[in-house]
Amino acid sequence: MHSSLIPIQKLLEHSDVPRKNVLKFSELKILFQKGKLDKSLPEDASIRQLFKEFLAQGEFIEVPISVGVRQEKRYARITLSPYEFALLLRPDSYFSHETALFLNGLVDIEPPTIYVNAEQTPKPPNDRELEQSRIDFAFRLKPRISRSLATFNNRHITLLSGKNTGQLGVIRIKFSGINVHCTNIQRTLIDSAVRPFYSGGVDQVLGAFKTAGSKVSVKRILSMLKSLDYTYPYHQAVGFYLETSGFFTPKQLAPLQELGMEFDFYLCHSIKDKQYSANWRLYYPADLV
Repeated sequence: MHSSLIPIQKLLEHSDVPRKNVLKFSELKILFQKGKLDKSLPEDASIRQLFKEFLAQGEFIEVPISVGVRQEKRYARITLSPYEFALLLRPDSYFSHETALFLNGLVDIEPPTIYVNAEQTPKPPNDRELEQSRIDFAFRLKPRISRSLATFNNRHITLLSGKNTGQLGVIRIKFSGINVHCTNIQRTLIDSAVRPFYSGGVDQVLGAFKTAGSKVSVKRILSMLKSLDYTYPYHQAVGFYLETSGFFTPKQLAPLQELGMEFDFYLCHSIKDKQYSANWRLYYPADLV
């Protein structure tokens, strides 16, 4: 059997899958079966042979995806950039955290890992009341990190499944000649304060707040924090970063404190040498400031 027996474009014309550049194993298998039925593909060819011939044409490559302990495969056009590939892995996804810091011009060096977020379905509100002992225990531990990973064209991709926000603060921008969706400056700074381990660490997050400077609208950050409605008092971390950036007065930041200052909180997990900000009831690494 020769690869010319499987014209790629003709094969994909059979597809009702909206993504023609990244396909699942199951989607390709269905296409091969349809092709055999309508005789556009050899009837006597096995599915394994068809996959082998499909890849031999050199237009698509097989990409392994880790989803926790489960392994999956995707078939992607080799002409895709890692950013295009990342966005096509799951519907309605967008760039966030360190990738969004870079796309928004808040860090200069392109990060080695691409972070792409696809929101979870809406969940019932968490009615569990906070307790100081539970906060202390949670932030003594290392953070839970995503185990959904891929590598494409030597770029690492981390797939995140954030809380449902209705894509709050997600914008469309042009990057490297393609249109992409990513979080805006305000949402990116909030996400980075909430998950600094996806954003290059607290030093880089503070640097991003300083770089953003007067571009930041405290009013918009306040509105977003209210909409995001976190269980933990992440507004204390955001307020600390804004204060430490040096661009805002206590009067400008007072509305953030008015959201509530009932608990001592932490800038990140597993802080070994802590300092305490009385203004924000917040522990932070001693070498940060």
